[in-house]
Amino acid sequence: MRAWPDAAWWAVACLLGDESQQPTWPHWAQRRRWTHRPPARRQSVQPSSLGGAPVIVSRWVQSAIAGRYRRRRLAAVSGDHGARYVGTPEVVGVTGAVVAVDVIRAFSTAAYAFGAGARAVYLVAGVDDALAFVAAHPGTVAMGELGGRRPEGFALSNSPALAAAADLDGRLVVQRTSAGTQGVVAAGAADRLWAASLVCASATAAAVSASGLGAPTYVITGRFDDRPDRPGADDVATAEHIEAVRLGLDPDPAAVALVVSSSDEAARTLTLGPGHVDPTDIQLATAVDRFAFAMEVTRDEQGLRLNRVDP
Repeated sequence: MRAWPDAAWWAVACLLGDESQQPTWPHWAQRRRWTHRPPARRQSVQPSSLGGAPVIVSRWVQSAIAGRYRRRRLAAVSGDHGARYVGTPEVVGVTGAVVAVDVIRAFSTAAYAFGAGARAVYLVAGVDDALAFVAAHPGTVAMGELGGRRPEGFALSNSPALAAAADLDGRLVVQRTSAGTQGVVAAGAADRLWAASLVCASATAAAVSASGLGAPTYVITGRFDDRPDRPGADDVATAEHIEAVRLGLDPDPAAVALVVSSSDEAARTLTLGPGHVDPTDIQLATAVDRFAFAMEVTRDEQGLRLNRVDP
């Protein structure tokens, strides 16, 4: 019988579809397939924009995780339990339970907006869509980013810290991001659809299980086909953690938080500058199970509505 490894073992074993089980770090330096398809290109490791020696940091992360997890292929789990991991273009037309994952930062920010009292968060694809929503619904708070930075006319950037500190009690929010909200918009065929991050990981796993729809499809929204430097490793780790919780395998929250906070995406995000990122954003985004609610997407006359769903 094949068994799922605890959630963050991807850091020292293979990602879904890998051709090698050697513990090479980072994994996107290897040539690999995305769900068993030939690689479109080789990917290279970029130096950290934060300075320092990213290889040393990565080895420390690898060592910390290796002490906790056994070597097992995640591909075997997908075969046994049916969970799928796809990019945004691949989720079009997918039915059943779908979980769109964006840990840095869209669905962490949305969760903190709910924590600050937001009534609902409407998810849109474009900056103009968000501004049009605000014009049609006065008092709505526009939140999000374009290329990581707060667009003109938006009240809030895509920052968990700024969302947590904002006066959102009872207010509507409209959110546009370059990854997370795009994945939700693409997943229109889903029977039920959730937006997820680490801060609501266990609640999401419980909601998917309770739906009775079986194994979900996870949308790795941070993976971009035209950006070899953006493999979505932080979202992969988050999705694997949620799936391990769903299967009752008691994954290590500290390990997955370490993987995400040490990712290239975290480093890139922290260079965006004042007004676009808060220095505590990554810390807040990796506070595993900070919230006990899940976030489910429904459609109403105003659009795609993200709802806080308490147990």
